[in-house]
Amino acid sequence: MRILCVFDKYNYGVEGRGLAYEYINFIPAFEQLGHDVSFFEVYTPTAYTNFADQNQQLLETVAALQPDLIFVQQRWYETWIETWALLQATKAVVLVNWAADDSWKYHQFSRYLATYFDRFVTTYPSRVDNYEQDGHTVLLSQWAANGANLRAPTLAADCEYQVTFVGSAHGKRKDMAEFVRAAGIELQCFGNGWPAGALTTEEMVNVYNNSVITLNFDNGAWTPKSALGMPDRQIKARTFEVLGYGGFLLTGSHPTLKDHYVLDKEIVAFEDLPDLVEKIKFYLAHPDQRDQIALAGHHRTANEHTYQHRFQQIIDAILPLHHDYKDRELTIDWDAFAHIKAQYRHQKSLALGLKLYTVPFTVLFGKVRGRRAARRLLYELSWRIRGERAYSVKSWVNRFFYEDV
Repeated sequence: MRILCVFDKYNYGVEGRGLAYEYINFIPAFEQLGHDVSFFEVYTPTAYTNFADQNQQLLETVAALQPDLIFVQQRWYETWIETWALLQATKAVVLVNWAADDSWKYHQFSRYLATYFDRFVTTYPSRVDNYEQDGHTVLLSQWAANGANLRAPTLAADCEYQVTFVGSAHGKRKDMAEFVRAAGIELQCFGNGWPAGALTTEEMVNVYNNSVITLNFDNGAWTPKSALGMPDRQIKARTFEVLGYGGFLLTGSHPTLKDHYVLDKEIVAFEDLPDLVEKIKFYLAHPDQRDQIALAGHHRTANEHTYQHRFQQIIDAILPLHHDYKDRELTIDWDAFAHIKAQYRHQKSLALGLKLYTVPFTVLFGKVRGRRAARRLLYELSWRIRGERAYSVKSWVNRFFYEDV
């Protein structure tokens, strides 16, 4: 199958922040399944003149490659819903979007975009009913480990590190780390915002494989729930990666964790910080039990929880559509796109309005942070007031803030 992957190459569109997770993990998984994979970058502002240029180049790439499947991980408003509608109308290519963070993104994002895709993939079982009630065809999947990075567990006695955490220092993670250290536990943290800094993929795999215990502070970034002090625990890729790459994982409890692993046999969960400290001390003092759990968790991950497993399931689910579409010619309606593109007004034509809008923010927060704050407020107002038009060619944010994606 010819697959075109459409997402960002670099984290947050910035080359200096390293390669994006999806680029590192998704493309190799499809290739290892034997598919012909191409890539289209959407999230780096320097790659295009503006959103109109980006959308046109995407359509030109599709027309040239004639893919059977377009696999997308759209973050916000970077590709217009009108562009997806044009591709959807061809009935010649299957459109699938991998939806991240549906725990909080469903109501502001996914429910609007799902209309324009053949299948929307969510990693949140609790959101399946939302999709179905809103008339969307949803596939339930989950994050996973990269099959190319699988490693057998290292015995506790041979590990270089005692207790580690790998991940950005956002949310309450610094406070959680300090709580652990205050209990007399040697904890080393890696990632953006920690003194040790971020790790390459190879370094991350090595840390997981050579830690007696790896922690998963599984709260996400800021959400309305977290702002109110409520737990916002999520199952993310780290859950599967630590075990797949030969580590022992101690993670925050989650109601669906038992759907993937046998608790206390393949993975260990904690309820709160005192429970976390107690379990760290227990498994440091009982390395044999730690080693047995690490090995069992690794075997489960290697057999069931790699991206090859996840994506094969998605391919199997869309095969009936692929068979319906494969003999049809994928022809772009360029006249229709020209009409759509004509509705896009680049920020130059709105320079005065943009300047007046952003001035208070830049005065308060400085140029860079001020523009980010202005963009965020405009986006929050946009999806609440305009609904799906927040993701269209006429999007307010789309026309004001191309270089700030």
